[in-house]
Amino acid sequence: MTETTKKAASAGAGSPALTLPEGKPLLSLAQMFGEEMDAEEAPARVAMPPLLAAVKRAARSLPIPALQGLTPFLVLRGRGGSGKTTFARWYASELFEREVARFVLAAMDPGVRLLAEFAEAVMQPPSTDPRETVAWLRTFLEQVRKHRAAGLLDTGGGDTSYSSLIRSWPTIVRDLEESGIGLGAIYFLSPSPDDPSMIGADADAGFAPRATALVCNLALADSPRAYDTVRAHADYKAALARGAVEIILPALEPRALANRIEARRFHFFQARDGIVPEGSRHAPIAAGMERTLVREWLEAMDVEMRPIAEAGWLPWSTAGSAQG
Repeated sequence: MTETTKKAASAGAGSPALTLPEGKPLLSLAQMFGEEMDAEEAPARVAMPPLLAAVKRAARSLPIPALQGLTPFLVLRGRGGSGKTTFARWYASELFEREVARFVLAAMDPGVRLLAEFAEAVMQPPSTDPRETVAWLRTFLEQVRKHRAAGLLDTGGGDTSYSSLIRSWPTIVRDLEESGIGLGAIYFLSPSPDDPSMIGADADAGFAPRATALVCNLALADSPRAYDTVRAHADYKAALARGAVEIILPALEPRALANRIEARRFHFFQARDGIVPEGSRHAPIAAGMERTLVREWLEAMDVEMRPIAEAGWLPWSTAGSAQG
């Protein structure tokens, strides 16, 4: 029992001790709470997600690029652990809850492709060989173009195949748009000052979609100020000057709750509503505070993503977007 538990258990120590017939002590509620809380992997700090209204936004000089009339397809870029898979899980959760009928999801991380465990038929390269992966990518995107499929590609954190692809196919954005696909690039950034260099490298290779978003993930930072150096980077500023949208990704806290949802392979809407997927042997997320935290995080995500959804970047809430 931890020191915190001992203190909690001592509250009401003036009451007579109760015992069971066999002489075993009957635990007080404080003791039971303390022991169960010790068994949980709870963080020292339990906080609500930071208020996004408190984040100082970069002033926009250009309207958000609109993809109305095109079928939106997103490419997620960034280092490992920067939030791509969390976003992809949120995206998949929204698709399933909203019952979007026609989409494709793909993941190509050379390590663990977690997204495939949250949705059936997530497409993946047949191997981790870079040359095979580049060939697979080209074929996959040709299929996206042919079928005008909405969806998402998680390019992974440690793979260079997508960089190789855009160097060999510098007209990819224009070619897909001519076929009715609005290609969007979503860059996920940690507070590392070097992270924005990927944006510049992609642009130098010809990959600079007009629908570009720069994501600062608050799950990786103690405060939004941790991103000050990133937001001052020349490549970050150049992307904003081209019309990129700045997105502040709220953190789902406490971390133990986020980990539990992931470990149980629940979609976020299932966690919010206490739904257990068919065939799962896990218990639902507990009613009360935990479901409230998930609901408030999803509401914060909706607010943050609404501008790009209204501009046609997402397959829902996109008046006038084309779905072939």
